[in-house]
Parts: sequence; structure tokens; C-alpha cells
Amino acid sequence: MLRFTINNFRCMLGQKKNGVQFGGDTILESCSLIKKNMIDVNINKCTDYRKGYNIVKNSLHKGRMNINLGGDHSIAVSTIQPLLEKYKDDLLVIWIDAHADLNTYDASLTKNMHGMPVGALTGLMEHWYTVNNNQAILQPKNIIYVGIRDLDAFERKMIEEKGIVNFPRYTSDLLTVLREHPAKYIHISCDIDGLDPVYMPSTGTPVSNGLSMKHVKNIIRTAKPRLVGFDLVEFNPLIGNKRQVRTTLNNIHKILATLQQQPLSAKQVEKVQTQTK
Repeated sequence: MLRFTINNFRCMLGQKKNGVQFGGDTILESCSLIKKNMIDVNINKCTDYRKGYNIVKNSLHKGRMNINLGGDHSIAVSTIQPLLEKYKDDLLVIWIDAHADLNTYDASLTKNMHGMPVGALTGLMEHWYTVNNNQAILQPKNIIYVGIRDLDAFERKMIEEKGIVNFPRYTSDLLTVLREHPAKYIHISCDIDGLDPVYMPSTGTPVSNGLSMKHVKNIIRTAKPRLVGFDLVEFNPLIGNKRQVRTTLNNIHKILATLQQQPLSAKQVEKVQTQTK
């Protein structure tokens, strides 16, 4: 039986649109994954960065994989920092998002903190809502961006200068790069606006021409043998009509269900790549 800890981050501190703090509650109220006998699961409620950090860290000590439900994407500082402390340079972060979230407070045009977690994790920012005074640093070589298509000038410059691997669109090379990365452990941080709005309309900053459901499922199943953590963030059940919220919620359930599926074999990855070309 799979052993998960689900952390429900009731957090909207990183942006101004009300409702994103209810995303995790809405998912959990309707998610069949947590019904009896399907998975061995603990559920925690987190209302601030430090509490979330401590919960994730304690769960890691117990050998459980954390599924972190947002809330906005600023929660990634709390969810990834404990992994960096444990796995150090052996952790690869796959950042699925329409935005790079690589800003600093000084560089940001909006000053919204959900656009800064990668900036904080990579040490570009001197200060953050402190989760740990001895912050471990995420190295740029251990980041793979997927679906990034709305960049600020500062973020574009940082990606180029630091040589961060960036796949604005899903290509046949992506799964190969993922499989061949030397890191032993993988964390996926998935902002639902990384997907096309046709699949995820109920989010605060949608961007057209995003990833498909199949793309995200393939990434998860390729990463699964090394997967140690998963974030799903920026679902806002107060955005959109009932049909749009239902569409978003149904697709979120499908993504979470993929965490229970078997990983893609080398032959399956090769087949997927051929179909993508």
C-alpha cells in the first residue's frame, strides 16, 4: 500500500485573489484517493510557511511521500526546503508552470510572493518568510522548467545566465532529459496554470497554449521511480462557473491518480517520444 502524507496548505499569502486558500479543502472533499483502503494517508492542515516546513520535514523522517495541496505556489519554499536539506545536490525539481517564479522582491513588477519561490530557493533573495535559518540552496542545474510561457525580463535573463533547462513546450526530448538527469530523487511542483486553460480554467493567472493532461501524466510516470514529493497548487474554486470548477477538479483528480500508476518503462518512454515528434 502506498504511504502518503497529504498536506493541505490553506495559504494565499503569495497573491491577492481570494479563494486559492480553499483549493486543498475542495480537492480533499471530493477525492476518492483518500477513501479507506486505497492508500495509507495522513492529512495535515498548514496555515503558514514554517508550520508547513516542519510538517513536511517530520513526514520525510517517517519515510512518507508528501503530496502538498495549495494554496498558491509560494508554499514550495516550505515543501522543497526540507527535501534540499535531506537530499542536497541529489534532488531534481521539475517545475511545471506557466511562470518561472524566479523573481526577487526588488525585480518583481507585481510584488506577489507566488512569483518568487524559485528565486528564494536558489538563493537570489536575501530574505523570505523564514522557514529555516540555515537554508539549503537549490542549484540551477537541478531545475527543469516545463510549460513556462509567460516570463518577466529579469526571469528570462536569470534562466539564460544560470543555464536552467527550460522546456516552454512539451517536446520529444523532455522525457529523455528527465530520465538521464543524474539526481537520485525528484520533486515535482505543479502549478495548474502550466496546463492549458481548457483543462484548468479555475486558476488565477491562466496562460493559453499550455500543456495537456497527457503531457503531465507522462512526466509524472517517468519521474515516479525517483519521486519523493509532489506539489499541486493555484486551484481557485471561486474562479469560473460551476462547469469550469468541475472541469478543473476532475482533471486534478486525474493527475493525483497518476501518482498511483506504474512508472513508464524505457520502451514506453521511447514510444511516447516517437508519438510526440
